[in-house]
Amino acid sequence: MVDKTGAIGITVSTLFFGLIAVVGFIWGAPKGPDRGVAQTMIISTCVCMWLFYIITYLAQLHPLIAPIFKADDYFLNESLPNLIQKV
Repeated sequence: MVDKTGAIGITVSTLFFGLIAVVGFIWGAPKGPDRGVAQTMIISTCVCMWLFYIITYLAQLHPLIAPIFKADDYFLNESLPNLIQKV
């Protein structure tokens, strides 16, 4: 069965980037006076990467623009006759 809602991809990517954020927050920042700044940068980076991935994933899952088939296209007339509507 195909997941048409995209819930599996969103869940897996959220868990993946969340795991990276937690691991980076705990072990990624060096000890010292700027540890809080480094942890903030790691969390911000993970949030930005997750947001970019989710926007790209959703744009491909539900595109706003669909291909427009014309009745004059020779290739489509030969290979996909049932998909073409006479305009």
